Amino acid sequence: MVTVRVVRIPRFLWVAALAILVHTCVGPPKASAGPFTLRLTIDGNAVATVQDNMAGDANAAQGVISYNFFGTGALSNVMVAAIVGTSINGDPSLQPAEGSSQSLTSVFVNNTSSSAHTIKLELSNQNYTIPSPSLATFSTTASNSTVGGPLSGTYQAWLDTGNGQFTTSGPNTVTTGQYSFNSSNQVSFAGATPSVLVTLPGNYSINQVININAGVNSNLSAFTGNATVTAPVPSTLLLALVGVPCLGLGGLLRYRRNKTAPVSV
Repeated sequence: MVTVRVVRIPRFLWVAALAILVHTCVGPPKASAGPFTLRLTIDGNAVATVQDNMAGDANAAQGVISYNFFGTGALSNVMVAAIVGTSINGDPSLQPAEGSSQSLTSVFVNNTSSSAHTIKLELSNQNYTIPSPSLATFSTTASNSTVGGPLSGTYQAWLDTGNGQFTTSGPNTVTTGQYSFNSSNQVSFAGATPSVLVTLPGNYSINQVININAGVNSNLSAFTGNATVTAPVPSTLLLALVGVPCLGLGGLLRYRRNKTAPVSV
């Protein structure tokens, strides 16, 4: 009579190991983003609302809006141009990733009219989705711009866990603070820190605003503001290292309990 120990691995360990290994093979759940929209207001009047790949967007690429405004009538000789982009982990094709970013890039303003004007550019992207609720870092940056004549402005970005469009206030919004710029060609930051921690519920929006006071014969060239969310997910290598030993752990536990099934040979 020969006794063979038959090791029975607990079912929950099989399920856990299988789930982790599947995650390792196929990667983390896809992150995604929804309506990406640019809005322009001049002197308090709505001028244009442009959505990605819709009327007014001069760039056919997904996640990029290129918009040019040339004023007429009371806004003659007022020009506003902007290239704005959204991405997940730096990938505008919105592939699986750990974070998201959004930029107001290359904002240009030229006012050669006989009057001063206030210009407001807003950028909003709803339905950013992460694989699961987690603690993330929301950070902002703004780069130097070239300012000519009597022109000044501010830039600020908000993260809204309520997933609202163009939302810049309320209990669900988080912001790092305001940046300002003027004819000295320097960008200054008025906040305490350019990054904050926020708990993401799964869906959220990023909303950016640049306000510009353009005096007579003034211009702004190549101002850039960027908002980034970083929400790490476990690496696939780590998951593999954790998942495979689950199988051996189950066997070891059963072996130590000395549960055997006699088999006759």
